[in-house]
Amino acid sequence: MFLSHSPLIVLMDIGLPDGDGLSLAKKLRAIRKDFFLIFLSAQNDPEVRVQGLEIGGEDYITKPFALKELILRLERILKINTSIQGFPSVVKHGDLIIKFNDYELIDKDGNICSLSQKEREILYLLYTKINEAVGRDEIINEVWGENSYPSNRTVDNYIVKLRKWMDTDPKRPLEIKSIRGFGYKLVTKQTKEVINGII
Repeated sequence: MFLSHSPLIVLMDIGLPDGDGLSLAKKLRAIRKDFFLIFLSAQNDPEVRVQGLEIGGEDYITKPFALKELILRLERILKINTSIQGFPSVVKHGDLIIKFNDYELIDKDGNICSLSQKEREILYLLYTKINEAVGRDEIINEVWGENSYPSNRTVDNYIVKLRKWMDTDPKRPLEIKSIRGFGYKLVTKQTKEVINGII
């Protein structure tokens, strides 16, 4: 069904009658990475939650939960996806390339770096507000949603990977600067280049 229907969103229960959702999610991610993955579970084990997020889970909802909560989270995902789909899918700054729709970054040496859902959404948010300061609270609300409560440290950890990619180009055509006590700012020293318009 996954192969034939190509779903945009997958709701994955951790406890399955013939296996576990984490293992199945890994298999689905190996096939495709351009879908949103939400885990549902009666387990509130931090280690299991982390495993789910490492696989590329967009969200992790513990049971019992209100149907309205699930609907709000799905609406947020669809809003973000619609926004990103309407954005140029490939942009270039110096030797750095961002492929939003392919969940990929290409560094100065041509190496491909895969993006998780959250990494892509954080980069997209910062990119749409390039050269503007974006608070950690805004990042959390826009990427995780108002009903989720990741720590500021969680946001910082996602920024680390994006910075490593940017650091491959010593000319720093893109750079994420920390705004002490507030958040981050994505800055550029040059005009962005959209490759072939929307490729």
